[in-house]
Amino acid sequence: MPFTINITGPADNQSRQKHGVYCNHSSYPSSLTWKVDLGRLELPTEKFFENLFLSAEANGGNSYFYPRQDGTQTLCRFEWHLPWRNSAAAVRVGVVFDLMNKQRPTVATGYFATNEMFSNTSDEQKIKKISGKKLNEVKDFLSGELRKANLAESKQNLSTQLHVYYVSPPSSFVLKDGFAVQNGAIKFLPSMMYEGKHVLAVLIKSVGRSRRDSQRRSVETLYLVLALCSLATGALWKEASIDGVPQEVTGKIHRFKISDAHKLYSEKFKAASWGAPTIPKDAKSLIRRLVRQYQAFEETPKKKFREALFAHYGALSVANENKTLAIVGFLASMGSLSKHLQKRCSGKVNCSDCGGIHPHNEVGDRRAITINLQDRLAQDFNLSKDNLDALDSWIKRLYNVHRSQFVHSAQHRFREFNQSTGNDQTSGGPTAAPSDSRIVSKLNEFLSDFQKLPNVSRFLLLDQFKIHFGESIPHGNPPDFTERYTQEAFIGFPTSGWTRVY
Repeated sequence: MPFTINITGPADNQSRQKHGVYCNHSSYPSSLTWKVDLGRLELPTEKFFENLFLSAEANGGNSYFYPRQDGTQTLCRFEWHLPWRNSAAAVRVGVVFDLMNKQRPTVATGYFATNEMFSNTSDEQKIKKISGKKLNEVKDFLSGELRKANLAESKQNLSTQLHVYYVSPPSSFVLKDGFAVQNGAIKFLPSMMYEGKHVLAVLIKSVGRSRRDSQRRSVETLYLVLALCSLATGALWKEASIDGVPQEVTGKIHRFKISDAHKLYSEKFKAASWGAPTIPKDAKSLIRRLVRQYQAFEETPKKKFREALFAHYGALSVANENKTLAIVGFLASMGSLSKHLQKRCSGKVNCSDCGGIHPHNEVGDRRAITINLQDRLAQDFNLSKDNLDALDSWIKRLYNVHRSQFVHSAQHRFREFNQSTGNDQTSGGPTAAPSDSRIVSKLNEFLSDFQKLPNVSRFLLLDQFKIHFGESIPHGNPPDFTERYTQEAFIGFPTSGWTRVY
């Protein structure tokens, strides 16, 4: 049976003692156990178990989950390490849940064992001596952890941590002055140079039941902010991979100021080159605004927007290397925002062999995207009938040709990974050169179709803020959908001097 072991890291209050700790994922010593009555569970089952996991993780303990392959039953086990006679993690207290599918936990089995008993659970080992008072303290500890796990987050004892991440903004942007969003919970620090590239640190204040819980939540915030920054600027922001730099700020975090940025940049970082254009003030304002208004969404539209946002962000992330795959992401984003326009036929169809058949779409995914775009663009721009008709043809090509070739046939036809599958032209050559049968190559038409897509997908996302908050957000003019081809020029360098192109 497949089994994965994940390392969660050190305890929040890790002991400096260095003796070894035994763990056994397949069984536990059962010589000293007792029944545990949970009473009424106030939280959803998944939240209760998540809280137990976080409690064990903060303790440096263990969590085990054993679902049966037929989906009828599962066993969950959680362990905490406790000190004994000045020896850290010398004893273990655990709890085991044996649940049928869809069963809410009401009872469990508690157990107590020493560290040595886990070294070989095949031999029945017993606790040599433990007083009734000490055992009651152990049981009280377990009962306390179970009670805390059953509390809503607002009643939990949460701690605040400040986490630092390093971000690669678009190559054309340099952040000369830092700025903060969400009432200072997120701080962007000024850009620095790392291995020839501009990077900047982002500080995220996050709460959680443990340090690791706080870190996980901060990662969620980081990627949401990167996606919103990418939406605001129309270009990709991504996390930078940098080793040997701090990932957490400790101490009086509420006093950390943007002017203290130098404390987070080690000697690996150099002063930024200001040759590149700095991030304009209106881009900073738009980032602040998108973060603020995203938080103001009601839950249902927020979920819908978040799904579309990350489909768009995922497409941006792969657009340079795999445009065919990026098309799938951009169309998924626009499709998510156009679902309300889809419509099924109300009629009934019966097959002589299969019986009832699902009704067909009157308005499917592709047509819904087209209707949504035509409607929303018409409200902001005076598009000609030819341009609206060309938009319909453009969506059909993207959806029926480019998307379908990848989704249904796994085809990369247009030089992804420097390959030329299905094309005679050499990768890297001109795409606008004519052939015996076409005025330009299919690749040229594909690239022209693709270049319009990121901005159109971005328009629909930004338009959600206008729909829900009544305020337009600048997003530039729409592309001309009647333009099907891209002109090209190739310029050489005949001398070692400069070459100017007019």
